[in-house]
Amino acid sequence: MPQDVEETPPLLFNVERATIFDGMLHFHDDLVAEPVTETLQAISLDIRQFSNHPRQHSAIDLTLQSARQVNLDASGEVTLQPLSAAFNVGVDGIPLQPYSPYLQTWLTQPLRGVIDLSARIDYSPQADVQLSEIHVHLRDLLIPFTAEDQFKLVEFNLIDGAVDVREQRIAIEEIQLAGGDVGLTRLTDGRFSPELLLRKAQAVDEFVKTDEEIVKEMADEQWSLSLGRFTIGTTRFGFTDATMAANPRLEVHNISLELEELHYPVAQSSPYLFAAQVGKRGRVKAEGQLVYTPLNVAAQIHVEDFPLADFNDFIPPELSFAVADGYLHTDLKLGVKQLDNKISGSFSGDLDLTYFALRDPVGSGNMITWDGFSIKGMDGNIDPLRLHISELVLNNYLAAIQISPDGRMNLTGFGAPMNEEVPPVVDESLAAADASTNNPADIRIDEVTLQGGTVSFVDRHVPRVFSTTMYDLGGRISGMRSTADMLADVDLRGRLENHSPLTISGKINPLSEDLYLDLTLSFKDIDLTPMTPYSGTYLGYTIDRGKLNLDLNYQIEQQQVVASNKVMFDQFNLGETVQSDKAVNLPIRLAIALLKDRNDEIHLNIPVSGDLNDPNFSLANTIFSVLRNLLVRAATAPFSLLSAMLGSDKDYSGVEFAHGIAHLDDAQQEKLTELAGVLQSRPAFNLEISGFADRDNDPEAYRQDRLERLLKEALLRNTQRRGQSLAEGEELIINEENYSELLLQVYEEATFPRPRNLIGMLTSLPDEEMEKLLLTHIVVGEGQLADLARDRALAVRNALEAINEELTPRLFLKKTDIFADPNEGPASRVELGIIPR
Repeated sequence: MPQDVEETPPLLFNVERATIFDGMLHFHDDLVAEPVTETLQAISLDIRQFSNHPRQHSAIDLTLQSARQVNLDASGEVTLQPLSAAFNVGVDGIPLQPYSPYLQTWLTQPLRGVIDLSARIDYSPQADVQLSEIHVHLRDLLIPFTAEDQFKLVEFNLIDGAVDVREQRIAIEEIQLAGGDVGLTRLTDGRFSPELLLRKAQAVDEFVKTDEEIVKEMADEQWSLSLGRFTIGTTRFGFTDATMAANPRLEVHNISLELEELHYPVAQSSPYLFAAQVGKRGRVKAEGQLVYTPLNVAAQIHVEDFPLADFNDFIPPELSFAVADGYLHTDLKLGVKQLDNKISGSFSGDLDLTYFALRDPVGSGNMITWDGFSIKGMDGNIDPLRLHISELVLNNYLAAIQISPDGRMNLTGFGAPMNEEVPPVVDESLAAADASTNNPADIRIDEVTLQGGTVSFVDRHVPRVFSTTMYDLGGRISGMRSTADMLADVDLRGRLENHSPLTISGKINPLSEDLYLDLTLSFKDIDLTPMTPYSGTYLGYTIDRGKLNLDLNYQIEQQQVVASNKVMFDQFNLGETVQSDKAVNLPIRLAIALLKDRNDEIHLNIPVSGDLNDPNFSLANTIFSVLRNLLVRAATAPFSLLSAMLGSDKDYSGVEFAHGIAHLDDAQQEKLTELAGVLQSRPAFNLEISGFADRDNDPEAYRQDRLERLLKEALLRNTQRRGQSLAEGEELIINEENYSELLLQVYEEATFPRPRNLIGMLTSLPDEEMEKLLLTHIVVGEGQLADLARDRALAVRNALEAINEELTPRLFLKKTDIFADPNEGPASRVELGIIPR
């Protein structure tokens, strides 16, 4: 062919107009499991200026309606040279269920719902395909999982979406979900009910891409996604766990969620707001900012009236406990971050658990209850663990301890017995490595306040049921730290059967790795007659009368226990004989007779020491062994025991004082009168006077005396404010009429932390509780006790001088260790010594 032959020009055409009126198209598909038939009718197609001339625009309009009332409306322009197109397309009323056969390869149940779609479609060789103004409206969606479980959605809206194929970018202005209802079940085989909607994977052609391959390709292509706003409104969620015997059901109502500015693959900080209702009154709300990768969440969480009892059926049966009542409240600020595959974060806020009740796992009723448990000023970190709490308050609480007829105690009734056949194997090298790398937790609780406690005890294991109750158990523990050198102060008190006072004071460090404890327990005036069920069972006698006083001190340091148990029985007498095969075969009556002094008192001091690491060491067994040995000694060597207990008939070597004061009572004044006579008749010696204080017992009485003075000071101020004055010699009198008013005045003027309600106002307390808190916050230190000891010495010297002023040159105050233990008698005393003149 000659090279100069010209190319044939392309064939150009132009169609002025082409139209189809009222067309119809029938479609039938037998390839799917259930044939699909569709009829398109009222087809109207209008094409104007259809041409392949360069840059010639052709207008196209298409409308049709299906037999199922689906309407399609498309209009736009097409250019063939160069190829480009721009169309607005809208499809309304697409029902999902008729087309479900096309999903039967993957789904076991048909979907229901109606979809409306609209979008603008643009194409050009330069920009490729672009979708804009995308709107999707899905209504009345129903996705069935089982006959009971399904996902319902009243409305789904995708607003103003856009897809740019060339730039690989998807942008959506807003997605809305409303009226959702989700029901899920964890089936007996461990699967979840939504899994039943999915068919098992079928064999696929080797040319068909798997889901993993599609995801990998999408990741390689680096598509970007931005979502301006995502909302969920008025949604209900229900979950049933059929793997548990009770088939527990969780219902969450009024779920709402708002998320803004979501981006992929580069995450940005997105504000969010979540709210839900649990139970009738429970409210949960969380708001803040989040970044999904790397994870970074900032949240302000508010929980109100969250019902703990609603989750009882979710507790594994092997734990054997149930919550009868209880509501959680919290305002918590939370921050969580992901750094180098580790999660760290911080938290702060307050937490309250109100009207809590824990059912008794052994007997009937509730074992533990309280009106309020508050954690105030909580602040901490997740890794490394740090927890600081300003105040922990427990008020109006009850602990009901029971021993069942078969000997089971309800406190140990939680949890099933452990399988002892195969002990767990622990890799000690790994455990040591973990211990060396983990940082110790930093835990601090500034103050623990207990108020209005009641502890009841019932023993049904003895032949005659024994029961007793401790009332008004409260006080405070301040300064708990996880560091070994920081010791917390303990000051607790209560009353057994509203009569016998109990005080527990000292120092503890329960949060450190090495437990430290130095506690003194004082229990006074315990009536022994209710103990007859025990005395009859183990001693073989009833108790006719008697009272018990306990002064116990326990010290634990570096796993070593040192204890002092001072026991005093007052007016203790046994009654009738009780037949019991558990009674000890020892002369109990003889031992009691030998142990009693001329005041009809029995004083025992039982020291105990041991190592907590020694599996053979038992504190209770050691104490009972000492008591048994004492009884054996009474039976085998009674005269030796009697000689050890004898004392002098008259003793002028000391003066006794009531705890906490420096005032002489009549008995001690009489003793000094007799002593003055002795001194008057023996002028050859002088008298040394040394004052002492009782470190254990004086502080409490000192507090009582100090509280009385505060009340009188308040009464004096009130009197002066009324313009009144006291007559000479007139004393301020606190009586039943003015006591409550003065106590409230002193309590309100106090500066220490006091129980407050949720809005920060002082909680109204009974007189006994205000008095208890005031007493626990009166400082009694070394200086106050030193002044008390000196005042006692001065009181003795002044009394002797008042009896006989000629004795003044012979009386000398002597400085000494005011806490030195006495040889005998009370520690709140003045000791007298004789020195030559």
